[in-house]
Amino acid sequence: MNWHNRFEAFKKGFKNEDGSVTKNKDIAESCELSEGNIKNITKPSRNFPKQLREAIVVFERMSEGKKEN
Repeated sequence: MNWHNRFEAFKKGFKNEDGSVTKNKDIAESCELSEGNIKNITKPSRNFPKQLREAIVVFERMSEGKKEN
């Protein structure tokens, strides 16, 4: 799976306080960036940001741990 697809799965795996799926807007607010910036840096045609790769890997590993328990 490529980074863009993994990012989409990452967003679906997080829920907001109201139970809704996380969107680019939510990520932008928490990172103090614009929604357009998040959309731009996560385009499939661009190199995926290293910091976001790390967040996705941590999320995936934590999710695997939940499945094992």
